[in-house]
Amino acid sequence: MLPEPAARYRPPGMRFLAHALGLALIVLLGAICVVEAMASLGVVPVAHDLNVYVDAARRWLAGDGFYRPEQVAGEYLLPNDAVLYPPVALLLFVPFTLLPAVLWWAIPGAIVGLVAWRHRPRLGGVVFILFILALPTNWWLIAAGNPAIWVAAALALGTLYGWPALGVLLKPSLAPFALVGFWRHSWRMPMVVGAIVSLPFVPMWGDWVAVLMNARSPRSGPLYSVIDVPLLLIPLLAWLARTRATVVDGSAPPMRVVGPAPGGAPG
Repeated sequence: MLPEPAARYRPPGMRFLAHALGLALIVLLGAICVVEAMASLGVVPVAHDLNVYVDAARRWLAGDGFYRPEQVAGEYLLPNDAVLYPPVALLLFVPFTLLPAVLWWAIPGAIVGLVAWRHRPRLGGVVFILFILALPTNWWLIAAGNPAIWVAAALALGTLYGWPALGVLLKPSLAPFALVGFWRHSWRMPMVVGAIVSLPFVPMWGDWVAVLMNARSPRSGPLYSVIDVPLLLIPLLAWLARTRATVVDGSAPPMRVVGPAPGGAPG
């Protein structure tokens, strides 16, 4: 058997420079995030997407249908206020016909932040996370209140518990991300429960398929949600760059972190 490679040793001076550079990049990227967040307020109408889906939920509660009649009837040009989400998305939208709008951002934001804190990503991971977060498109989605922020929160919880990643299916075009935690036993029972919860919406599934098939726009193809991918990479990077074992249900072995032993000696 080949011997295990020894941990790479770096002189204290090099470690200091690496940490100083990492911290400088974090400060710089953090400042860019603030600038992009402020700039997004002038690019997209704040809460535009949230208002569209809450209005659609109110329309459904009033008996007028979740999707507009012209979406179901035949081909249509995709407007900015079209609803393309599956019927089960009403489980998310309906409560916000009553809840304060601020919770739409506060809840997923807190989830992603707390999960990232739980993972304790390495310094390099934090730099990459902030680099992704600094992309303008992320702040457009956040400012508009796009449901992608809830998909990112579901993925973040999925890195801890497995089964919450099923919430990614709120946007079926992002389905591969839902496979996070698939190997865990905790993933399977919620999948069955989710299927049962979906049963009351069965009559609406045909309308949803028609809505997708009838949409005509360069934005309506399989890559419709590609703009959401960077936002989902944030919790994924926090998980991949983690410095501690964060398997919660015990169905997979915890990650063993290899690093320098106390005192800076190679471990």
